[in-house]
Amino acid sequence: DATGSGKTRIGTHLLYGLLNRLWSQGQVHRTDATVVCPPNVTGEWEKEIKKSEALEVSAISHGMLSQGKSAEAEREEVRKSNVLFLDEAHNYHSRNSKRSKAITSSAADYSALLTATPINRGSGDLLRMIELLGLDNLSDREFQVYRNLRKKTTLIHEDEEKLRRIVRQCTIRRTKQDLNEVVDRRPEGY
Repeated sequence: DATGSGKTRIGTHLLYGLLNRLWSQGQVHRTDATVVCPPNVTGEWEKEIKKSEALEVSAISHGMLSQGKSAEAEREEVRKSNVLFLDEAHNYHSRNSKRSKAITSSAADYSALLTATPINRGSGDLLRMIELLGLDNLSDREFQVYRNLRKKTTLIHEDEEKLRRIVRQCTIRRTKQDLNEVVDRRPEGY
């Protein structure tokens, strides 16, 4: 989504909907949820979480995963979360940072990556997004495509298109143009 398009609010509603579904299915034990976000929007996430009544969800600054007195406790919380939402997911392309390792070691059954950065990034970024989404979400054929492309040192345009197709299956995307069209249809609502 475009910057300023309400990803935090939409993400919170998506999260709350998922938690409600799990609760209604009697799977309360699977509702341990964490949102990892930049420090400047932690307060916004907390406010939206409180409004949604998903009070058991915690919002952690992604900086806290790599530094500070409580970093190890925060990383452990992420590892144990069954539901993980990652805001500004495009900031996790390094496989070696403490915060990236915390995210990839998570046992979450449900994860969502939120970003204003479009999926037209380079092949390395696309490979990383697929890893963050969870390789277990891929079909056997998609996993084979991923494995084959991961081994290559240089990817051609067709390879990148294969990666984009995989990522698009897991993508909800609204461009600035999409948002402007919504506003134009009902300007009084905005």
